[in-house]
Amino acid sequence: MTELSIRAVRRDELAAFAALHAASGSGMSPTMLEWEYFDRDLAREGILVGAFDGDTMIGTQGYIPYPGWWKDQAILTCKSESTLLLPAYRGRKLFDRMYALGFDLCRQAGIDCIWGFTSAEKPFAKLGFDVSGELFQEILSWSPFRLYRAIRHGVETTVSGTRVPPVATTALEALHQRRPGEFGVDRDARYLRHRYVNNPSRDIAAIDEAAGVLFSYGGRHPVLLRISEVVDRFGLRDALRRCRTRIGQDFWGVERFTNHPVLGWGTMPGSVFYRRRTAMRIVFKWLGPLEGQPIPSFDVEEGHTEGLR
Repeated sequence: MTELSIRAVRRDELAAFAALHAASGSGMSPTMLEWEYFDRDLAREGILVGAFDGDTMIGTQGYIPYPGWWKDQAILTCKSESTLLLPAYRGRKLFDRMYALGFDLCRQAGIDCIWGFTSAEKPFAKLGFDVSGELFQEILSWSPFRLYRAIRHGVETTVSGTRVPPVATTALEALHQRRPGEFGVDRDARYLRHRYVNNPSRDIAAIDEAAGVLFSYGGRHPVLLRISEVVDRFGLRDALRRCRTRIGQDFWGVERFTNHPVLGWGTMPGSVFYRRRTAMRIVFKWLGPLEGQPIPSFDVEEGHTEGLR
């Protein structure tokens, strides 16, 4: 039997990392990984950990660095992402060992907390993560029958929406606002460039500066826009109306992932509103000097769907 080992994944191993995920059914590529973990607009380079059987990669775990705040101080956070372990190797504590190394590397990099989204609650709870919160998927469609047929029967549909020209920094800055509360990810212009301008799988469809709402596309359903950032949830319905007037003829509705569902936003004439709880939960763990602090509350828009079509 070859030796099972855990170590940091090198940047020149991104092809093997992507191939492992692709073989497991996830649409991953070295280009996506390069953007996700090494984009120039990240707070720092990301951290990647792998499990190996000899020289063969059999598991992965990643940490994407985002600036944030806790109370009145700036902190560095990491989103837990790219968790994968081949089924044949489960039950050997490799998941725990990958995270143990990940925690050490994050502490060395000055990371103050790790957060993410998962449907696997027990493994994360065992590692000391707080598991809480519910995420909702909401869809508002002004072409509900066409959308139903497309989703139900897998109909490939091409929309004629025209991508907006390169987004001005001032438009991105209109979305930058520290939300009320003690904790958050700092969604400054650099963060938004990373998420939506540099992202090879996501584009900005529109920015509603009046309400501070960003609409993007590149989600699972090409006929739906994605509500990706919301500064003020109370302005969401007006932003939706303006979006529908501006580019609604090219799309069949909007989709949102959030832990703060908004009642009544589906009352637009001729629209159908759909909401469901997802299996995803929020996981959170303090590191370093902040260990032992109370777990903060989250304000989530989009969340676990980052970067994926």
